Amino acid sequence: MTYIHQEVMALGQIKIVGLLVVMAAACGCERRTPTTQPTTSPATSTTSASITSFTTESISFSQGHRAVILTGTLSEGTVRRRQRVVVHTPRGPVEARIERIESTDGRYADLAQAGKGAKISLFFPQLAADEVEEGTRVTADEPR
Repeated sequence: MTYIHQEVMALGQIKIVGLLVVMAAACGCERRTPTTQPTTSPATSTTSASITSFTTESISFSQGHRAVILTGTLSEGTVRRRQRVVVHTPRGPVEARIERIESTDGRYADLAQAGKGAKISLFFPQLAADEVEEGTRVTADEPR
């Protein structure tokens, strides 16, 4: 095989991979990865209520999900998809439900839950973008 023939074959493989990526994006396929597990020990979580604390580092709006997206690091506790939380807006606390959790560690995987230290985005369709700002806290005091 000549060098030119090898280069043509490599270009063909790149085109095929590119086509597959475009097709996967068009049909809404996404890579699934295991969820981030909580870092608290079971003994600790059963003896006291689990406090969740998340501080917003950036805010965006997703047209596709029709949701405000709060991005930051979970500093305490665990969050789950569809969990009810309190978003502490400048106008006062607002009860909301997390519709989606997405990792922001470079994989952007859809998560069922995330634990302490996770870098995540929380999706809130019931919030308006002008209700939140950087530094907005999200908390939850879960029952034992």
